[in-house]
Amino acid sequence: MPNPTTPPATPLQDPTVTVLLQQSATLRQDLQQLRHDGFTVEWGDAGKGTYYDAPHSRIVVDRNQMGHGAAIVQSLSHEYGHHSFKEPEDYSSRDAYVNRSLRNEATATLSNAVVRDEIRAAGGPDIGIAGSNHVAYEKIAGDLSAGRINREAALSGIATAFGNEHPSVAPQGDYRDYYGGHYDTAVVPWLRSTGRLPAPQDQQPALDNDHPAAPMFKALRGQLPASVADAHVLDAAVKAQASVHQDTAWVFSSQTPGLRVQTDLSQPALALEDALARSQALAAGPPSQDQQVSPTLGR
Repeated sequence: MPNPTTPPATPLQDPTVTVLLQQSATLRQDLQQLRHDGFTVEWGDAGKGTYYDAPHSRIVVDRNQMGHGAAIVQSLSHEYGHHSFKEPEDYSSRDAYVNRSLRNEATATLSNAVVRDEIRAAGGPDIGIAGSNHVAYEKIAGDLSAGRINREAALSGIATAFGNEHPSVAPQGDYRDYYGGHYDTAVVPWLRSTGRLPAPQDQQPALDNDHPAAPMFKALRGQLPASVADAHVLDAAVKAQASVHQDTAWVFSSQTPGLRVQTDLSQPALALEDALARSQALAAGPPSQDQQVSPTLGR
């Protein structure tokens, strides 16, 4: 159906949408709840996609969908499912975060399926179910509607299938990669910066067993912010070792003698086993005389 001469001010005023709203009581109730919660439904830029924008209390519909009621209603029913998803965030592990994200997508998919069934039952068009695995979603939703499975089983089944979908913003991977990558690059640094991510459990026991790097590690750990990973602190501790030779105390770099110790936080830290092996070698004795070099200007 061609776009109207005068574009509708909002997706909900699109004539191709209003007729479908009359065929789904669930969608009408969902939109009423959205309004009650202070959310709006508005047009977005053409080609920029349709999405649920919780921070700005809105659902944004791609302007390219104007005049295509089935596509808009499919999107609205899916995005409302995200609004209705109330399970708390789970940052306890990468797998937990990915699983919670996929359950969110599964809730949106079930919301889409319910509205689709109501419109079809009322004699309307098939708005479809979003996703390349829509056949699997339709079967799971049908089993739930028929009472053959419960909602938890339906969410689990859809979440598993949805994990194999390829997001348009990152088509080279699937949704497990997509959400897992977000956990690695955004969630983990935030957790470390707020002190909510505990140190890896396999490091502290090794450092407590009289390893030469332990005193320096503990001293540096107390001076560096929590956002600096333990692996990087250990790397710096191994590079900077203290020893006493005759009547002189030395703090030297095992990396470049005579220079200040430096750790590049943008690079991977030395593996724990390799770092501890280096620290054991350094403990064998103080540096030789030719290693104890004072830095000169211009070095």
